[in-house]
Amino acid sequence: MKVKLLDYLNQAFKTIEKTGVFLVSIDKKGKPNVMTIGWLLLGLHYYKKPVAVVALLPDRYTFKLLNEVEEFVLAIPTPEFEDALVFCGEKSGRDTDKIREIGVTTMASVYVKPPSFKECIVNIECRIYNKILPPQNILKPEWKDCTVYFAEILGVFKY
Repeated sequence: MKVKLLDYLNQAFKTIEKTGVFLVSIDKKGKPNVMTIGWLLLGLHYYKKPVAVVALLPDRYTFKLLNEVEEFVLAIPTPEFEDALVFCGEKSGRDTDKIREIGVTTMASVYVKPPSFKECIVNIECRIYNKILPPQNILKPEWKDCTVYFAEILGVFKY
């Protein structure tokens, strides 16, 4: 069921603050991956379109995937997924099928190739439209190579 982003912003930010959220990506062959992120921006009105902004280091497996398929899903989990969020933040998708390991039900997304998670509160489907390396003096030294991805939110769904 398609829902309004505004109806879930408060819940999304509370979840981000407490445990993080899932970022679901996919490789060019169609194999999905999930990672935990604890930093993102959501905006409602950028040229009349909602946007999501995430940042990744180049050593992350998801970095490679977002450069292959410039789409992702932000899956906002329920509190029961706290252990899964820790697991997905500690393991790499290079050598672990994290989606299988955490036991979520994947569903075809409506607008993007990466899947959505049925058990999550809401799934935010995003398509990247720009990526930048920010000026080095605005980030912590260990984040100096972060790429910031700007994505249009194409749809928000609750299953």
